[in-house]
Amino acid sequence: MTDPGRKNRELFAALLFSAAILIYFCFWIRRLYPTLINDEYSALDFIYRWVKTGELAIPPHRFYKPYSLILGLFVFAGGPLGFELTSAVFAALLVFAFFLCARQRLSFGFAFLSMLMLGFAPDLFDNTVQAIVMVPGTFFIVLGVYFGAKMVEQKELWKGYAVAGFLGGLARPENWLLAFPLAYWLFPKNRREFFRWAFAGGLISLSALVWFGKDWFLHHDLLYSLGVARYDKMISTGAYFGLWKSLSWFNFFLSKKFSLPFEILCLLGWLWYAWDHRRKIARDPLLIIPAIMFLFLYLSIWRGLYPQMRFFFPVSVFMIFYAGYLIQRLWQSLKARGYNKLAWGLVVLILCEYFTWAGFRLGSVELKALNRESELQKQTIQLAEYFRPILKNHRYRILIPDRRDDEFSWLLRDLPFQDYFHFREVFYYAEFKGKDFLSFEPDWIVWLPNDFQYNRVNDMFQWLSYQDRTELSNHLITLEAQIGSFRIFRVTRIGPASP
Repeated sequence: MTDPGRKNRELFAALLFSAAILIYFCFWIRRLYPTLINDEYSALDFIYRWVKTGELAIPPHRFYKPYSLILGLFVFAGGPLGFELTSAVFAALLVFAFFLCARQRLSFGFAFLSMLMLGFAPDLFDNTVQAIVMVPGTFFIVLGVYFGAKMVEQKELWKGYAVAGFLGGLARPENWLLAFPLAYWLFPKNRREFFRWAFAGGLISLSALVWFGKDWFLHHDLLYSLGVARYDKMISTGAYFGLWKSLSWFNFFLSKKFSLPFEILCLLGWLWYAWDHRRKIARDPLLIIPAIMFLFLYLSIWRGLYPQMRFFFPVSVFMIFYAGYLIQRLWQSLKARGYNKLAWGLVVLILCEYFTWAGFRLGSVELKALNRESELQKQTIQLAEYFRPILKNHRYRILIPDRRDDEFSWLLRDLPFQDYFHFREVFYYAEFKGKDFLSFEPDWIVWLPNDFQYNRVNDMFQWLSYQDRTELSNHLITLEAQIGSFRIFRVTRIGPASP
């Protein structure tokens, strides 16, 4: 029988660490501010204009997650900082929920060590400080896993599982998949259980209806979000990936989250865990839910999703659990054979390798990138002030990097909504459709080299980095100002429009 006092002490230790993680992230958020991801700037801009003016100002090829719109209403006064601090709360909740899940399969010591590894994972740091919606989305996935594992003993916890699936589904579409294992676990054996089965799956599915209903309300197109994802893929990488290439993205991104030895450790841990629980594989949420998430992401990339590092965050969270499981099983095997010192030495070696690599990655990559992002967002504030008198009573077409227009528009939310288009977009049409970028008739060009753009885009427009005056395709492009790394050009037509 479990000692209640010991259990309470374990929970207190986990809560204490989660609170420390919250303070840790809040410190870095305040220090690096602003670093909010462009998606949430766009949601804030949309909410502000809708509430203040009734205007439904929706940029082309941009969709909004229901979570972002709802949170935008709640943090209306706090703005970007409110989004980022809310993300820190969800990160702390994720770390605690992860401990609850791990504790069901691991001893307290190894569950707590796994919790430490997640809490100081560079990937969690990066996603949290930018308020990327993968953090709350993954929290609800892990919370669903916890309720799913406890349902073996307490059937009534299906309610918590279904609520977690619904709330998570407002943030990320992969959370809708929580309905499938629940439908299997609660499959009715009689008429009395049918209502429970239908209600549980229906509640999670309701989040998908909210998502598509939002698309219908804003765009009169139920599948608008899917169309945006396909368009982003088209202008980013062109052709669809094959099955093998789609799979290779997992190694590409996960190798940036973990060192190669630790990545191998995670995979071995998954194999060992699957073998130990092979007789209950369909009933174990720590096997079936990560597998569903992996398959969903893999097929999404194969069918047109543009792969980005943050999409792999839920997978990396579960990989840390599998690593913790392998470390415990190795420790137990060596202890059983009397190799106590070797057992402890192996644990210390693995943890030293993990935290050394995590510290190196955080310092040499994540913090450098976030510091640069913070500086660019501060420069964007100056950029917006430069444009304020220019845009006060006019609407212009502005060619701008596609992760800067959202903050720029938010900063000028009290002015008319401008017509933005992006370098990746005009590169695609120039390269694959033979359409001159000046045929888009920009009035202004805001150039920022090497900003979320692959090399061929930079190569095409690198002349904007050093030429101050250019005549091209019956247009005169003149440098008007330089603010930090931004170069601002005015475009004037001096002849007939390009075909």
